[in-house]
Amino acid sequence: EGAAIHALLSARSGTTNIVVEGIAASAASLIAMAGETVTMSAGAVMMIHDPAGMTWGTSDDHAKTIEGLEALATAYARVYAGKSGKTAEECREIMKAERWFTPEQAVTDGFADATTTAKARDGCVSAPREGADVDVAGI
Repeated sequence: EGAAIHALLSARSGTTNIVVEGIAASAASLIAMAGETVTMSAGAVMMIHDPAGMTWGTSDDHAKTIEGLEALATAYARVYAGKSGKTAEECREIMKAERWFTPEQAVTDGFADATTTAKARDGCVSAPREGADVDVAGI
């Protein structure tokens, strides 16, 4: 789950740099917010949206789903706000609108720090030891 991966990357010691080399949509955009730096490669896109779910059942069942989705949206908006410098309310509006960002737009809106035209690296590089710096590429 995206929130769990974000939490693990955020809690680790050392520096975590995220490179978006493709589409960071949905949970992948949430994971990307864990980067001390987030770099968007040329041609990459980022999409931020509200959590979604389905319910089968009574009106009470649907109300519980709505409650859960609102809780998730509030938590995710705080994550996006923490990276972007926007308020959680501003991020919530972006989520509701389901926004797609080019690399330049992601930087302008604070969800990324830089763009690059450098050639993509192979795979994902993991930290060899506790506290080591890590670059997460290929999101």
